[in-house]
Amino acid sequence: MHTGALGTAFFNYLFGKAEARIKVPCQSGTGMWPAWWQSGSTASLPWPNGGEIDNLEVGTDGGAGLNAQQTVHGATTAGGAWQLNYSNVASSPLCNDYHVYGADLRLGKIDFLIDGNVVHTVTPANLSSGQMWPFDANPEQLILDLQVGSHGGTVDNTTLPQSMLVDWVRVSP
Repeated sequence: MHTGALGTAFFNYLFGKAEARIKVPCQSGTGMWPAWWQSGSTASLPWPNGGEIDNLEVGTDGGAGLNAQQTVHGATTAGGAWQLNYSNVASSPLCNDYHVYGADLRLGKIDFLIDGNVVHTVTPANLSSGQMWPFDANPEQLILDLQVGSHGGTVDNTTLPQSMLVDWVRVSP
């Protein structure tokens, strides 16, 4: 998990649609970094070799709570890491209501979803030379966490307590 995070890890799966209905904290980006993500990394397959799919990360807009990011990470043939990051800027703060965030992982394709709508599609064709696509061979572990500090920024103690509310999580074929 991300450093300094409180979180929950679920089972592994290889293909299907993973979704969660989440209400993010209104102070995302001012010390809070809510995340709903998947990691194919294990002790025998260290990050980034197993890949990482970030279904939701909020926290890069200084507390406005408008930017839902989705990212994929993987390894390069040279032993480094790559990432493709997608931003989805909402018209009103995401913390005002629950939203369904997810990814539909299929052979050679990942569709990112917000409230049932495909907002981005990633395939091996999006990768540059030397970037490896790990998602067809490595089961992903589902993880929900709320990181305090680090990528969420400096914690503003006057905004505490905060919480990330999760109504449900589901994986379907």
